[in-house]
Amino acid sequence: MWEFDKTNKKLTAVRLLKGNPTFDEEFHAGKWKYGNGLKKIDFFKDSVEKYDFVFMNYIYYSSVKFSDINKPELKSAIQNHISHTFDFINLINPKHIIILGTGTGIDKISKNNKLLIQGHRKRLLVQGEINGRIVYGIPHPSYNNFQEENNAISETLKKLFNGETVEPFSVSSSEIKSSKSKKVTSKFDSDSFLKFFSKYNPEVKEKWIDFTVKGLGNDEILIRINHKDNVLGIRNTDKKSYKELFGGKFYNQFFDDSFERDQPSWFITKKFQKFNDVNTDIIDVLNKFLLGIESERK
Repeated sequence: MWEFDKTNKKLTAVRLLKGNPTFDEEFHAGKWKYGNGLKKIDFFKDSVEKYDFVFMNYIYYSSVKFSDINKPELKSAIQNHISHTFDFINLINPKHIIILGTGTGIDKISKNNKLLIQGHRKRLLVQGEINGRIVYGIPHPSYNNFQEENNAISETLKKLFNGETVEPFSVSSSEIKSSKSKKVTSKFDSDSFLKFFSKYNPEVKEKWIDFTVKGLGNDEILIRINHKDNVLGIRNTDKKSYKELFGGKFYNQFFDDSFERDQPSWFITKKFQKFNDVNTDIIDVLNKFLLGIESERK
């Protein structure tokens, strides 16, 4: 448990300087998704395993919602945070700076951005500039890329850091489809799924697993894993308006274009065959969705 100043409800400077108290037991045990995701990219694998890098926030500000940092009364404090971040970068003088996140990362904090690699569904590598230093942004490694996309990121970074010139390019969808067609889709493991989401009291039936969660406003959301027909589905529990959800626009952001939105009785659906690793992918996307709702409701 992190040590807080209970009177002011703040994380103290002394505690912050000690670092994350769960790092040793969790990062090296593979419990931190960003580390696992980075290790899938060959360029980072060795450094991550040896922890030969510095992982830090751009802004150290605790808030329920990211948009809170745009409040006028925080402008001076945020600029002070950023100034100290630059001081730290100048102090350690890193060989390379990699920002985790393209649209939600490098676009927010960098200038003169240039797309180097376009992926199947998202930008894979963006070059930018922060305080006069060249930086690179990649998709946040908590999300899964196709292996061909990880390979493209790795090879391109190697070329860039060897001083080679790189022309912008796209990882073709034909490469992805060809690769996917050769893979055997993993099977759904109900035991691990039930264990991960046990706090939601899943209801196990012969053909599916259901659990309901409180959404935004008055939304009651049904999440169903149909392991007979191999489908994940999310909808309103109200049978008169399955697709009508007060927080529909907010929920939509957690599901990429591989999810279907045209089923008459479901807000979101996706076939298991469209996941690379059924259990990991389903758990990841639902966990982000549920954590997003919990954060927004606070």
